[in-house]
Parts: sequence; structure tokens; C-alpha cells
Amino acid sequence: MPESKSFLSRLVSELKRRNVLHVGVVYLVAAWVVVQVTSIVSTPLRLPHWTLALVIVAAIAGFPLALVVAWAFEITPEGVRRTDEAEDQQGRRPVGRASRVALVGVTAVLVAGMTWGAWDHWLRVPPVEAEAARPLDPNHVAVLYLKDIGPNHSLGYLADGLTETLIHRLGSVDGLTVVPTNGVKPFRDASVPFDSVGRLLNAGTVVDGSVQGTGDRVRVTVQLVDASTGDQLASQQLDEPLGDPFALQDTVSSEVARFLRQRLGKSVELRRAMESADDPRAWKLYQVALGLRDDANSLRWARDTAGAMALFERADSLFRVAGTLDPAWIRPPLESAWTRLTMARVGAGVTTQTDTTLLRRGLGPANQVLSRHPGNARALEVKGNLEFFIARVQLADREPTGQRTMEEAERNLRAATTRDPTRARAWAVLAYILKGQGKFAEARVAAERMAEADPYLSNDAEYLYELAALAIEFGQLDRADSLSSRGETRFPYMPAFPANKLLILASRGTDSAAPDSAWTLLDRTERLFPPGQKYQEGRYYVAATLIRAGLVDSGQAVAHRAREIDPTSPTVPHDEAYLALLLGDREGAIRDLVHYLEVVPQQRAYVAKDWWWDPLKADPRFQELVDTTRSAVR
Repeated sequence: MPESKSFLSRLVSELKRRNVLHVGVVYLVAAWVVVQVTSIVSTPLRLPHWTLALVIVAAIAGFPLALVVAWAFEITPEGVRRTDEAEDQQGRRPVGRASRVALVGVTAVLVAGMTWGAWDHWLRVPPVEAEAARPLDPNHVAVLYLKDIGPNHSLGYLADGLTETLIHRLGSVDGLTVVPTNGVKPFRDASVPFDSVGRLLNAGTVVDGSVQGTGDRVRVTVQLVDASTGDQLASQQLDEPLGDPFALQDTVSSEVARFLRQRLGKSVELRRAMESADDPRAWKLYQVALGLRDDANSLRWARDTAGAMALFERADSLFRVAGTLDPAWIRPPLESAWTRLTMARVGAGVTTQTDTTLLRRGLGPANQVLSRHPGNARALEVKGNLEFFIARVQLADREPTGQRTMEEAERNLRAATTRDPTRARAWAVLAYILKGQGKFAEARVAAERMAEADPYLSNDAEYLYELAALAIEFGQLDRADSLSSRGETRFPYMPAFPANKLLILASRGTDSAAPDSAWTLLDRTERLFPPGQKYQEGRYYVAATLIRAGLVDSGQAVAHRAREIDPTSPTVPHDEAYLALLLGDREGAIRDLVHYLEVVPQQRAYVAKDWWWDPLKADPRFQELVDTTRSAVR
């Protein structure tokens, strides 16, 4: 016991002599001042939220270390020296080696313990909070059971059926992970916040809605919700007549699923774009530009060309400014290229009338991205699209560079789909190019790949159009007509779908009602054109329908007026060859085809496989004409 007191006495004496207690007090005061200053300046300086906690942990962990340093060293007139050396010179008895080792061990344990305790208290995120902090994937979707909110609650069966059909339809989409039926059943009658649903089901997107019966009709409302924030991303309301419940369920679920896929795609694409942006100012301008472009497209389809072009110009300008603010971000220049492509196509209808100046301006930002990121699939996709439309104009104008430009477009589009098979717009144009080469089977594969690459149906219009056009090429006219009708219903602003239906009628219409239907379809198509523009090919299709119906004189008169619209159009000899064939003039048909292929020789393979010319395919002159290894018949 006396020896223990002697040790404690010597230890306290040593602590005083080495100024350890003095250093400890000074350290605590200084640490308190630093913590107070940090708490004051962290907000105005916008320091990270964990800064203050980190300073506190560092201060606590540093306290034992400061005491150890004070024990081991002292400041003398000669400088900083080990305290042991100073003791030896003064002849004082030091604390023994074993005691020093024990002291170091105790200090190490204190440092470790205090650091862990401080980290556990201030910095470590509890498991629940860590789970809440983990971002949710917007591609993980939870479709909650639709609620029957009608006064009699008599449509519960329909609400349940729609919910389960939606889960099935969305669950079959590549790129989406949908919570199964059993996963959402516990939330069927519960009122749970969307963020809690998202956390519990690991879903970044929640679909919610209701069904309400009013008389002989039913109203279905759905909304798409960001589970992380609770914000509504989009909503849709459908009113349908009550009838066959199975047919109603199929119709409504199909339309709602299509809507949800498209809106979810926009949301996901926007989030991906945000993740790749570094400058918040650029991101804000980018969002504004996207909104302006959407508004411009609305004006475009409302035939307000001037208003649309003004908004497109503003959007393009903002994309360029965003690209300047964030030079490493590739989205703004690529969207600028897409915007210029759209501007070039404003007013083009279903013809090749395209502003090549704007198309070439679009190549600038695409090449800019490729110069920094060679082989970038997004840049190759937009470049290939631009080159394709440039080539179409060049070929129509009989420019010698047209075929070379088309080949370059095909190379870039193939490269884009090879590097990234999800480039849907590359697949769409590639399908069109292959179809023009007479490679119908390959074109169909490309169209199918476009659908697979587009889980959000952002290119649904192009997909329907390509499928309908390919069905026509294969002679599947009923299927083509059905697809075109669906496209016209979904996209009433697009002239391509009624134009398709007019072509189908020209290929088979023989009944007495066909002529009236042809004129109606021509009118529907031209109403969607810019004011004053006429659909020359469509008028030839009307002429063909009249001839098929036995109204030969009327058909020839319509064809004559159609020719006067643009006698130099490369499609004129092609369409007149078809009329000649319908009239039984095989000589005239071959003569017109010779003229057509002199103008567009790259179409030989297409003409060789086109079923329009089946009556001529046994004719040696036709065989020679479409032989791609020989020169055209003169």
C-alpha cells in the first residue's frame, strides 16, 4: 500500500513536472474554441453537414495524444527536447520503464476507445438511417392496387384486374424490375406514405390510382410517383364505356402501360442526365431547353411552324450555353444536334423536303463530342441520323455524293448499335436503310431490335411506322392497315400513318367505296402538312385506287395533275410505272422503271423484291433492269 501511494505520488509529481496537466487544460480550451468557431461558420460557408461532427471526433481523439506528447517532450531555451534527457541532467528519479510502457498502453486504449465512442455517437449512420439514405432505383417499380372509389364500390373486380394486368405488362419490359403481386398486397387497404412504400419494397417509382364508375362508363386515373420525394411525375385519366370486362381490362391496361412506360422513360433519362452533369447552372439550362423543345413539338404538330421554329431556336441556344458552362458534359451538344435535326424536318411531311443547312449544322456538335470521345454510341447515333437525311436530299437532287453519304450513315448507325444495342433511334433509321436496299428480313430484325432497345416506348411512333411499312413490303396488308390505324389513333399529328393507309388502299382497293376512302385519306394526310404543301405521291395513290375501281379516265386525270406538282421528282416515274402496270401497259411500266432507276440506281435491289412488280418479274427485260451486277437497260 505505501509503495502504491509512493507510485501515485511520483506519477502525480511527474505529471506536474512535465506540464501534462497544464497542456491538457490548454488543449481542452483550444478544442472548445475550435468547435464553437466551426459550428458558427459551417452554415455561411456551406460546409458539409458532417464537418462539425468530424471536428468533435478529431478533438476527442487528439486529447490523449496531446497528453502523451506533453509527457515525452518539453520546451526549453535550447528548443524542444525529450523530457527524459532533461530529467537525467537534473538528477531526478524518472518513472520506471515498465510504468512508461503501461502508460503508453493505457493511452493507446484511451485513444482507440474515445475515437470509437465519438464516431459511434456522432458520425456512424444507424442502420435504419443508412437504409433510408441509400438512393432508390427508378427502374424498380411498385404498382399499388387501384382503388375503387365509386359510390357503390362495385368495380373492385375491375380495379384488381387492371392492377394485376399492369404488373404483368410492365414486368415483361426489359430494363424494369416490377414488384410482384404478393409484394404489393400488404399495402392494398393501408394508407402508407409513398417514401415508406418505396423503402419497404425497394422501389424508386410507385404507380397509384383509382377506378370510378359513373353510369355506363368507367374512369381510370393513374399517377406515377417518385418514391424518394413523393413528387408526382405524371398522371393520366381514361374514360371508357363499361362493356365486356375482359376487353375493357385489356384496352385500358394496354393504354395505361404504354403511358407509364413513356413517362417513366422520360423521368429515368432525366435522372441519368443529371447524374452526368457537374455544373448546376448547366443542368438548369438543360432542363429549360428540354421543356422548350417539348413545347415546340406541340406547336409543330398544331401546324404553327413559325412558333415551333422560334422555340426550337431558343432550346438550341440554351443547349449550347449549357455545353459551354459544362464542357465535359456530352448531353447538351448531342441534344443540340437532335434539335437541329428536328428543325430541319419541320414541314417535311412524309416527303424528302428537308433543310440540309440545319442538318449540316447539327453535325457540328455531334463531331465535337466524337472528337473528345471517339466511338461514343450516342454521338454516332445522332450523326448517322443526320447523315441519313442529308443523303436522302442528295439522292433526290441527284447529287453524286448521295450514295456515299448514305453508306457513311449506315456505317455510323451500325457502329452505334454495336457499341450500345439500346440506341433505339439508330435501329429505327437502320431498318429504313435496309428496307430501301431490299433487305426486308434484316430490316425486320432491326425494327424488332428497336423495340427491344426502347423499353420506355420513347420511339413508339417510329416503331409502329416501321412495323407497318415492313408489313407492306412483305405484302401483309391487313396487318399493315391495323398497325397504321393504331398509329393514327395514338399519334394523330403524324401524317405518315394515314399516308400508309392510302398506300395500302392503292395496292388493293377495288370496291366502289375505295375512291371515296382514298380521297378522305389524302385529305387527312395533307391536313397534317404545312399550309400549301401537297402530297404528290398520295395523289398518285388516289389515281391508282380510281383505276383499280374501274374509273380509268378519272385516275389518269388525277395522275396528270399529280405530275404537275413536281415533274422532276424522282418518285414520279416509279409511280407512273405502277399506273401503267395497272392499265396493262407492261412496255410503259418497264420504260418508266428504266427512267426511275437511272435517277436512283441504288434502288435496284428494292425494286427487284417489291411485290408491286410481280407481274413483270418473269420478263427478261425486268430481270436485266434490276440486276445489280449489270448496267441499267437503256
